[in-house]
Parts: sequence; structure tokens; C-alpha cells
Amino acid sequence: MCACCTAVARHCSLTEIGQAYYQRCLAMRVEAESAAELIERNRSEPQGLVRISCPTALLNSWVGPMLTRYMLKYPVGGVVYRKHQPPGRSDP
Repeated sequence: MCACCTAVARHCSLTEIGQAYYQRCLAMRVEAESAAELIERNRSEPQGLVRISCPTALLNSWVGPMLTRYMLKYPVGGVVYRKHQPPGRSDP
């Protein structure tokens, strides 16, 4: 038997050092759960850079308004837009 508990017939109890060890383990568990909760809160919202490549007409009619709503809701990060250029076509 370890020094953390005492045992007699049908009974086991923690020693003083065993009780102190148990209390510290409980505190570590609470801290670990708190750390995991912090990670989950940060993962629940989108983060990072949004990269978009699409025709200008689509950007103006659909993607632009959608991005505006997105950026208002999730201000962290940024947007990079690259104009889509169909093969064989060039801008005047």
C-alpha cells in the first residue's frame, strides 16, 4: 500500500499527504478543463485570411455583400481578392 492511504478490514481512507495530493489533482483537473474550454471558444469563430478569386460581376452582385456581412460578424482576419481572368482573355 502507498503512503497516500491507510487500509484496515473493509475500510480505506486517505492519509494527510493523500488528501493533499488529491486536492492538487482536483485543482489540475479544473485548470485543464478551463484550458480546453478556452481553446474551444477560440475555435468556435472563424479566423484567418479569406482568399477569393471570382469574376468582378459576381463579386459586385453576390460575393461582395456576403463578404460585408461576414466581416461585420467576424472582424478578425482579412480578405484577399484576386480578379478571375478566364483563359485566353485579357483586360483592355
